[in-house]
Amino acid sequence: MKEREPSIYHQIDLFLNGMNTRFYLIVCLPLLLFVLVYLEVQSRTGISPAFESGDHIGHYVLSLVLGLSWFPAKKMYKRKILEQRQEESLMQKLNAFRKAAIYMYLILGSAAILAIVGLYFAQEQIYLMAFGIVLILFSVNRPTPAKIIKDMKLTAEEKRMLSEYRKFL
Repeated sequence: MKEREPSIYHQIDLFLNGMNTRFYLIVCLPLLLFVLVYLEVQSRTGISPAFESGDHIGHYVLSLVLGLSWFPAKKMYKRKILEQRQEESLMQKLNAFRKAAIYMYLILGSAAILAIVGLYFAQEQIYLMAFGIVLILFSVNRPTPAKIIKDMKLTAEEKRMLSEYRKFL
């Protein structure tokens, strides 16, 4: 007997669960590293307050670069989304979204790790701020149906299927 193919709604559910799992793994690894580094720095010397007169300008430049890592990540994300808009099926469009979003999350995760490394070596509060900015960028770009609908070029039927898929599970 031939196995029944999962419904499109079940495929959407599996896709979103997989995306959320990947997203939270990419976010949680820098968070765990941050906790370890923060506790280590606090136990040694503590963290220097930001904007003191003796601060090095390099710390501010590097933290600004980390906070602005958003722009190349977003540009690459949009470019990959635009390349894939010609796909025909909803699942092909969702797979294109997955690929673009994971690249963006990896770039933001790398920026978070660099901020943590800066915190570890410099023990400057400005790196806490850069890390916080990266976390905000992560939270704004969480993979939700609303985000996918907003970013992808979908038909009205595909938008409906994506926004109401739970009704049919």
